[in-house]
Amino acid sequence: MRITNLRYGRMLLIPAVILIVITFLLMQFNFHASGGKGIFVQAKEHFHHWFQKAVFKHNWEDIHCRKRHANETVVEESWVLELSKQLNLDAVGTSIFDSNTGCNDWLSVITKKYPGIKIGGAHVDQYAVDYAKRLFNKTPSTFGTIDPDGRLSFLPDDKKFNHAINYGGLKDLGDKKIQCNLVIDLLRILKPGGSLYLGHNIEDNECHVLDKYSHVTLPGCYWSELCLKNRTDIAEIYYIKEKDLFGEQSRIDDCYTAVFIHKKVVLSRSRGGNDGPPPRYTPHAKMYYCTTKEARNGKFPSAIKEALGLQVFPGRLYQGYKLAKKLKNSMVNISHT
Repeated sequence: MRITNLRYGRMLLIPAVILIVITFLLMQFNFHASGGKGIFVQAKEHFHHWFQKAVFKHNWEDIHCRKRHANETVVEESWVLELSKQLNLDAVGTSIFDSNTGCNDWLSVITKKYPGIKIGGAHVDQYAVDYAKRLFNKTPSTFGTIDPDGRLSFLPDDKKFNHAINYGGLKDLGDKKIQCNLVIDLLRILKPGGSLYLGHNIEDNECHVLDKYSHVTLPGCYWSELCLKNRTDIAEIYYIKEKDLFGEQSRIDDCYTAVFIHKKVVLSRSRGGNDGPPPRYTPHAKMYYCTTKEARNGKFPSAIKEALGLQVFPGRLYQGYKLAKKLKNSMVNISHT
């Protein structure tokens, strides 16, 4: 009997050791593919969540939301109040869709401040969507997973919201085309006159971008001059530095901007036509319209600004080379204007 128990023990021990080794290896390597998360990253995440749930009985929120990093931003009620000035969240019967639910910080604070607001949401991770459905179990059908190409195929065309937000989730999609696809689909589910907030937006004309996000940084003025340039249903697109929007105490890096996109009340065939009343929002003292023509108006391009305040650190030679190349191209562009 003793020998039999030892055999059974070894049979159980070997698979357990193999699982632990595989988990350790997957946590050490992070493979990236162009156009969002690579298949290895997705496999690693799914295995990690499965292992945590099967062995330790941990849900998605236990892994990602119970313990926060010291530099992680926390959504406060004051942020929602500032956001409401741009999106009119206090309007009677309004609704909002969060396309990066994550730990559901935004929706939790918004529903607490405006109890009657209707909500929906999405995330790239099915486990995160399951968490949102458990947390907001009165409206589970309005939550779903973002498609690999950035679409929201789980939402039909007749399902509309007054407002939509995405705080920090676009960069996780990777390729800018996929990011654009998501924003276009968010406009699809917005009612006429609706508005969209893109938070933690990163564009290379704002400042020297963090190395961590250099591969997913958007070109300057990406939303107004590239992704949504020829849309005829857009009334206005403007930017606000998030530190100016939420306050200096918000611990938000200067690189991050808030982008507000307002949809026309009356759709038309032409861009910039007289299509009903203007968007409803409270103008911010430091709001601005992003345009790539700034250099022609005598303003320094971002590359020159970066060069003037550049600090060189060991191991940053490649970044310095890219910045010097960008500076050279900027000087050539100025000479031709």
